[in-house]
Amino acid sequence: MGSSSGSRVPTFSGEAAAFPNWSIRMKKHLFSEGLLNLVEEGYKKPEPAEILAAAQMKELKQDMVNDAKALSLIRSSLSPNIVLRISSATSAKDAWDTIHTMFHNKTTENEVGSGSEDKVTYLSGDKPFFDMFLMRSTMKPLCQMIFPNRVESLLPSTNLQATVRCSGKIHKIHFYGQRKQKGFGSGWRQFLDHHNLVEGDAVVFEVIESNDSNLDLNLHILRSALPPELEEEIKRRRAESKVIIKVDDDDEDEAVSLVI
Repeated sequence: MGSSSGSRVPTFSGEAAAFPNWSIRMKKHLFSEGLLNLVEEGYKKPEPAEILAAAQMKELKQDMVNDAKALSLIRSSLSPNIVLRISSATSAKDAWDTIHTMFHNKTTENEVGSGSEDKVTYLSGDKPFFDMFLMRSTMKPLCQMIFPNRVESLLPSTNLQATVRCSGKIHKIHFYGQRKQKGFGSGWRQFLDHHNLVEGDAVVFEVIESNDSNLDLNLHILRSALPPELEEEIKRRRAESKVIIKVDDDDEDEAVSLVI
């Protein structure tokens, strides 16, 4: 199945060692289609008795169309035996979470990727790991790293200073484990600047140690060369978006919320 951007959908036949590479490449593809947020976060479905305004109904219909497209892309990337295992999924997020649960801890390979932009030696083979795609909210001016719900069980439930090792450097980043959504605070902005991370890059977190007194992570960067047309689209969205940053007065960190 082709895509509007012209890029090919990466394929996955169920080999555990190939899962990390497929996961990252598939996220890049979904991002280029503007669909990654639906896979990572899903969309809000109204309650049975809820009455929606015209604008809300229009937004819901668009979300449903985009979610169906994302689900179709995911299914088209999988071999028939894997498609059968997600046949009960009713949304792109359901399908993605099901595949992630089946495969993300089964690999024992130390290398991921066949192309130079995706090839990196990073997995020890006996530690849990997860990947994330750096989207707009993760970068400046907000610099928020919010971890998805599917990895919460891998992370502490306390606030602490996390140790993040990347490219031979050790970074101390404040981790919020007591918030509704766990994530990084102060130190993340400096990490982005130090490693020149940009929107479209992928990062892989390997959890070396995680408990209520310590969080030790290895982080590996997979650079992404975005197509020129996508870079132009990102610039256009940034120019059109009006961003207001609200700083939490009772928080010692740089925690902010985004209002469009």
